[in-house]
Amino acid sequence: MQEDPTLQSQLYRLMDAEYKEQLLAHYPADARPVIGVPLSNLFEMARENAGVRDREALVKRELTDQTYDEVLLKAWILGSNYASFDDATRLLERFLAKMDSPQLCDAICLAFRIAIEYPNETLDLIEQRYLNSEKGFEQRYALVTLLDYYVNSDHIDRLLRLLAAVETLTPQAEDALAWAYQTCFLGFQQKTFFALRALKVEKESFNRMLDRILTCTRFNETQQQVLLTLRRP
Repeated sequence: MQEDPTLQSQLYRLMDAEYKEQLLAHYPADARPVIGVPLSNLFEMARENAGVRDREALVKRELTDQTYDEVLLKAWILGSNYASFDDATRLLERFLAKMDSPQLCDAICLAFRIAIEYPNETLDLIEQRYLNSEKGFEQRYALVTLLDYYVNSDHIDRLLRLLAAVETLTPQAEDALAWAYQTCFLGFQQKTFFALRALKVEKESFNRMLDRILTCTRFNETQQQVLLTLRRP
């Protein structure tokens, strides 16, 4: 019997039970179902279809929005399929509207690599539209994109200013802010320390975020002690 060649059928054939179990460990109960295809397989499928002339028609014909894996594969296939920054942002808007789990949101940040081609324009977009969005996954997208692409010597000063400009945190973005500061502290300890010390947030919120930052297993004992001096009594 001949195998169904569609992208959707390929996904089901690539299901990895162990990977699926790991993904579902912290996956929201009300989010779309998961097939359980490892990211490396999704990336390879996207690479194999990168040369298709009409990728929009391909994903519309062979994939749905019903599962985590299908939405993510769509993003991988279409994530570089744009002619300008405006085209890229319109495509991004389509996918941000589909977000229903932190896992999908974080993976989408890696699929859309507009921050590499348009670094300053993407920072402006994040600052103006997403950083303080009341839509939780838009705010999470902003923070995860910052830590994925901008923790470097060219952007660290503006990055830390943007993190300090977060006014209120949605539940979907709380851990992403701590994650961003973790990443900054690993690469730019002194700058991040002073940025954290100057944060104008109320004590309880700050200490909760500090506790999340301190969960980073890559911090050595000295780094942990330095961060602990920031706890607010």
